[in-house]
Amino acid sequence: EAAEDLAALVASGTHSPARWNSAAVTALVSGDHAGYLETCRRMLKAFGVEESSGWVPWTCVLDPEGTRLLLEEAPLALEAIELELEGNPFAEHVSAILLYRSGNWKGAATRLEMLLDGQEDAVAGDNSPGRNPRTAMDWHSWSFLAQARARLGDSAELAAFLERINILLSDPAEREKLDWKFRADLILHQREAKQLLSPAPSSATEREKEIAR
Repeated sequence: EAAEDLAALVASGTHSPARWNSAAVTALVSGDHAGYLETCRRMLKAFGVEESSGWVPWTCVLDPEGTRLLLEEAPLALEAIELELEGNPFAEHVSAILLYRSGNWKGAATRLEMLLDGQEDAVAGDNSPGRNPRTAMDWHSWSFLAQARARLGDSAELAAFLERINILLSDPAEREKLDWKFRADLILHQREAKQLLSPAPSSATEREKEIAR
């Protein structure tokens, strides 16, 4: 199905980067990693990393190998995104994930903490499942903040994040409230959180080490 979605997009010649992003997410969730990377490659060719809505870098940073492709095809991607930071939370978010994917976990954590300022549970503190993300971007930010903290030696928030996602995805009533794209995003975050808490020998963790070199 993911391959069919990509083929349909190619055939239609669509100029909507948002639709390409949907195809990429579909490919990742369904396990078609090659299809996902091909979609990233086509987006970079069609739109370039400086495409104004930010869908291209957003799509590529969803996965370590997508990030590697982004930095190979557009080595100045981070610098280009940094130029858009002022007053642009989306650019701040993407740049923070690029920092994380590149191995700058402390820098990523600092930027993500600023993006999530004020969302901690007032009673339980920052490492609590009580954090209150308001938007899909907040969930993305929380995911990568928790991962960055885990890389730096504190996995408490990542465990809390995973607990919240498990609740959302395992409860049919809660899951039904989410649109398909948000559910897909949560599944991707769930996989990466589990991977980091219990890494397998040939894992995305190893791919990220390569990106950081």
